[in-house]
Amino acid sequence: MLRQLTTCPAWLLVFAVGCTPQVLPAQAPAPAPALPDAPAAPEHGLPVVPFGEAWAPPRLIAGDLAALREALAASEHIHAVVEPRLSSAGQGGLLEPLAPDASWTTSAEQGVLRGTPALTRGSVPDGAAPQYEAEGVSVEGTRETTTLVLVDAPVELQAWRALPAAWAGSCEPIYDALALGQEQSLAYAEPFLDHADTVLRIRFEAGLAGSLEALREAVAGFEETEAPADASAEQRGVHACGHAAFTRVQEAEACVAADGCGLAPRLVLRGGVAVAMPAPPWAPSDCDDRLPIDVEGTLQRVATDAVVATVSQLEPQWVTLADRAGAMGAVYEALEDLCSPRRRRFAPEDLSDARARLAGVERALGSSTLDESGRWQVGVGQLFVPGSGPMTTLATFVPAEGGASQTAVAEAKGVRRFLLSRSLCRSGYGERPLLAAVFPPGATAPSFVGYFYEETLSCADLPLPG
Repeated sequence: MLRQLTTCPAWLLVFAVGCTPQVLPAQAPAPAPALPDAPAAPEHGLPVVPFGEAWAPPRLIAGDLAALREALAASEHIHAVVEPRLSSAGQGGLLEPLAPDASWTTSAEQGVLRGTPALTRGSVPDGAAPQYEAEGVSVEGTRETTTLVLVDAPVELQAWRALPAAWAGSCEPIYDALALGQEQSLAYAEPFLDHADTVLRIRFEAGLAGSLEALREAVAGFEETEAPADASAEQRGVHACGHAAFTRVQEAEACVAADGCGLAPRLVLRGGVAVAMPAPPWAPSDCDDRLPIDVEGTLQRVATDAVVATVSQLEPQWVTLADRAGAMGAVYEALEDLCSPRRRRFAPEDLSDARARLAGVERALGSSTLDESGRWQVGVGQLFVPGSGPMTTLATFVPAEGGASQTAVAEAKGVRRFLLSRSLCRSGYGERPLLAAVFPPGATAPSFVGYFYEETLSCADLPLPG
């Protein structure tokens, strides 16, 4: 049974194409095969797992803000020595949120630091904010109060970019819920999916039996992998085409011999639900001109006949649920860009709004309203399925306009557009981070040093991130 999960790309739309005029003639039709009974209609919608409220688009971070605040927490008076270009931010923009209970004074100075913290980060648990060693850093002169030096970090951008990325926030709760929901949905729909695949295979094998003799005759003489040694270049090209067709006919013979049918069409869940069969692994592009046979066209015709006879008899409610299960992959794809770590901030109310909007995806996928109309579109197209390779699509299900699967994907794309448009502090700041160093009263060695992206400390009226 061929299925497709979240790590996969979005569903490729199928397009109709005409068949070539070289399809081999079919033999007399075989008697209608005996088919298994279909499973009972579904009792409810998909068992969707709630996404919850713990997710947030990941935000790139440079250093440990909590450790900086802790280093300042016990001080009643703090003097800040800031980069001159930062002095216009004033106490409220960059400083006061770091230690709200302290009194602040500032001066705009340069060149007060001696030494630069190594870019090698200190040992921290996975997922923790980066920390840096303070060794080799000092300040010019001493101060009577706690001193915070906040300057542009003198680091090479290439070396900075080479550091492993660190971020706060994660979409993992969404991804985990989607993965578990897919697993449970596939288990719920498995009797239907297996039934559909079985019926498709039985009908395909029955139709194939009537065409197999003509297929064998068409590829006779191409059994050898290589053309004769004295063959011309044109003859070698013809033989390569013929041997590729011969290999395909061997696969068809295995189907009729009940040795396992790897060619039979199956349901594929890719952003929706489609019926596809494995594409030939290789064939020269000019075989149609070199060889006056079309083995692949014959196999596709037999498979399409099986598909047309099958999809019209499938339980529509199960097809609706299969389409929703396939749409989960498209939901994942829609959120992938949003969930890539970036330098940005979000207002708390915007995150709350986005979480509420994403709940609409849950409601759509898990809806027990299953009487949705839709139609199967028969046509040949190409599709790549990771783990299975190239596939030839024979039919795709087109859900009703405004159906649950379309609603779920549209809601996910809407959440992505909303948050990408509402992300703040994503421009206007240089790539180079700020360097922060805290010196206790009378000390020339720091109690803390760290690197920070400027938007972490100064971002409109947003509070410091937790």
